[in-house]
Order: sequence, then C-alpha cells, then structure tokens
Amino acid sequence: MPCRRLLDLSEEEIKRTININMTSHFWTVREFLPHMLAQNEGHIVTVASMASKAGIPLLTDYCASKYGAYGFAEAVKAEMHMLGSKNIHSTTVCPMHVNTNLVTSLTSRIDYRNRFGGVSSAEEVCDAIMDSVLRNKEFVYYPSYMGA
Repeated sequence: MPCRRLLDLSEEEIKRTININMTSHFWTVREFLPHMLAQNEGHIVTVASMASKAGIPLLTDYCASKYGAYGFAEAVKAEMHMLGSKNIHSTTVCPMHVNTNLVTSLTSRIDYRNRFGGVSSAEEVCDAIMDSVLRNKEFVYYPSYMGA
C-alpha cells in the first residue's frame, strides 16, 4: 500500500493494487463457480474492507480496489439469485485494520488504539469470517461495531 497522493502513484502501483484486491476475485470465482453451480452448493467469500465504505486520502488506489471488490460481491450475489442458485451463499468481509505488513506503514503514523479501536489480528478476523460462513451471514464487519 503506497499511501501516496493520487498524482504521485505510478501506473504500475495502481494496476498492482487493483489486480490484487479486485481483479483476483474474478479469476478465483470463475475457477470454482462452475463446480458450485453443478453441485448447487457453495460459498463465495469476498475480502473487501471498511475502505470500501468510505474514501480515504492517500489511499485512492486501495479504496477504489476495495469498492470494486464490494461491488463484485454484490453483483455475483444478484447473479446467483437471478439463476435461482439458492444454495450458493456469499459473505463479504469488511475488516478495519488487520495486523499485516500492509498496515505497518499506517500504524506508524497514526495512533490507532485511540482513533480506530486498534488493529485486529489476522486470526481474529479469520475466526469471524469462518463463523459467518458457517452461519451463512452475508457480511462480516470487523470489529463488529463497525457495521453498527
């Protein structure tokens, strides 16, 4: 995550962010969806972000890619409904800050404990995702109060 002004981002940085955070969902779902449709069951998990809910300065590429992932999930869910695939479920994940290398540069600049409630561990978010998949919940906001 470069964390730079829009005009300072390189074309390669923008493409890489979009490919990782949005386009990858197309290829993954296209690989597994035919089998899900044939079996009339499955579950699609789309990793968006709270950044898909609001634009953030210095993260134009990241926010756009996560808005795209969120829109992708909504469109696929609508398409499954249109096809009558009632047993292919979806969960869209919108975590706030997860303790990964991606967040390291941000947390060094802002006190996230006071401003945003801290940084969650990947394990915590994974547990919330798995619980939501098992319950067929459509959305995961983590921490949960972010979806309130």
